[in-house]
Amino acid sequence: MEEADLSKYDRPDSASSNERPNASGEPYDPVSNAEELYQDTDYSGAAPVPVCVKGQVRVQELPTQLGAMYSTAVGSLAVAGTRAVRLLAADPRRKLAHIEIPAGNTLRLGTTQAAATSEYAYRMYSSATAPGRIDVTACEELWGIGDASAFLVSVANEQWQR
Repeated sequence: MEEADLSKYDRPDSASSNERPNASGEPYDPVSNAEELYQDTDYSGAAPVPVCVKGQVRVQELPTQLGAMYSTAVGSLAVAGTRAVRLLAADPRRKLAHIEIPAGNTLRLGTTQAAATSEYAYRMYSSATAPGRIDVTACEELWGIGDASAFLVSVANEQWQR
C-alpha cells in the first residue's frame, strides 16, 4: 500500500495555533473571531450525508441555559374551590426542571389542572425535616396543588443550548 504525501499539511514548528493566519491572512484570534464560530448557516437545501463511525468518538454535552428560577404559591385541596397552579408551561427546549417543596408537605402533580386535583394524582412527599425535590425532564406542562396545606414551590428551569 502506498503512503500519501502529507507534507503539504505540515506547519512550521515555530507557528502556534494562534499564529496561523486565517483566510484574510491575519493571525487567528479565537476571542475576536467568536462571531465567526457562531454564525448562522442556512442548511435548508443541504442533503444529509451518510456517516459510518468506526471506533470511539468523544462527545461532550453542552452546558444548559438557565431558563427561569421562581417560587409560586400553591393552594390546598383542603380548602374548597382551590385550583391547581401551573408550575411549568410546555417547553420543547426544556432539558431539566427542578421542583422543590418545603419540609413536611405533600404536592400533587399532573399534566393538566384536573389531573393534579385527582385522587390518583402523583404525590410528591417531603419528610418532616428535609425539603422534597423532583427533577422533571419532560417538556409537557405541569400543574400542582398542596394536599393538606398551602405553601411555596420553588422551580428552576434549564433549557438546551441553541
